[in-house]
Amino acid sequence: MPDELNGQVAYDSSGSSFNIPAPVAGGGNSPYPFIAAGAATRLGAAMNQSAAISAQGAYQANQERTNAHLAKISADTALTQGAWQANQIRKSGEQRSARTIASSGAQGVTAGSMAPMAGAERTAAGIDALQAKANAYKTAFGFETEALQHSTAAEFTTQAANASSRNTLLTGGLQAIQGGLKDYVDYDRAANYGR
Repeated sequence: MPDELNGQVAYDSSGSSFNIPAPVAGGGNSPYPFIAAGAATRLGAAMNQSAAISAQGAYQANQERTNAHLAKISADTALTQGAWQANQIRKSGEQRSARTIASSGAQGVTAGSMAPMAGAERTAAGIDALQAKANAYKTAFGFETEALQHSTAAEFTTQAANASSRNTLLTGGLQAIQGGLKDYVDYDRAANYGR
């Protein structure tokens, strides 16, 4: 093959173009080092891209797991606050009931006649306490739902990243083979150009 054709584009008898590769240093006119270098480059690029996809997927999944954990903490906090608030409401009802009985006694009204009113205050406080707990459970349920959504998103992110990473490696491997074959065909055409 004439040296002036190295690295240029040539056309075969059908009009298809092909590259005329330059000889590889130290390899003489053997196409194998040239083909191996091209395939290794393609495969290395696929491996790097696959690793980047995996790392990005792991980071995103970790963020989702962290968000799920924080949502669970918020749910626990809502329940604790609801229980505390319900307890405070009950205590306040008991105190109002006791004050009602005490003030009625100070005014000369018998404690027995004030019992229904004191009982009503305790009942109202009990209902308010239950409402506080119910509100806390609603809030906690919202946070638990959010935690589940984040956990599910983390799993899907992990699976998607793994699938994409595997596909990238598979595609890169196939491209390395295809590129190697194309390089060999180009080299063979160039070697036989003009014969």
